[in-house]
Formats: sequence, C-alpha cells, structure tokens
Amino acid sequence: MSFEVVVAAAPPPPDRLPLPLLLTRYPTPEALRAVTNGQLTSTRSGIPKAEAVLRYARILVGRATSWSGPRGNSRSGSACR
Repeated sequence: MSFEVVVAAAPPPPDRLPLPLLLTRYPTPEALRAVTNGQLTSTRSGIPKAEAVLRYARILVGRATSWSGPRGNSRSGSACR
C-alpha cells in the first residue's frame, strides 16, 4: 500500500479566532453556550460541548501548541486553522 503526500497550493487563511482570543471572549462555558447551543458530548453523563471546547483550548494554549508544515510554515497559539 502506498500513500501520496499532497502539498497545498496556498497557505491556509489566517485564524479568525485564535484560541487565546476565544478564551478571553468566552471565559466560561455559560458565556460560550449563550452564542452556541447546549448540546452535550454524550447522551449519557456527557458534559456540555462548550465546556469541552474551553477545556481543550486551555490545554492547547497552556502547551503553546505549534506546528510546522511541509514547507516550514510555523504556526503557534492555535491548532484550529
């Protein structure tokens, strides 16, 4: 089995809402839920998706995530581009 690496023709657009800004704008799950919805991550014993998003965003920002693409494009502060 062989795999082919596909290189993007253009870099992705800039992040419209970097994670640090998301955490500043929506510091609590309630604040984020006010502009989204109240869905849960699971129908049984799930937590609100807004809470899960903020937890994960704090982990990523706390670890100062970065990624270098195939052409050396370095991005940091957000994994959601």
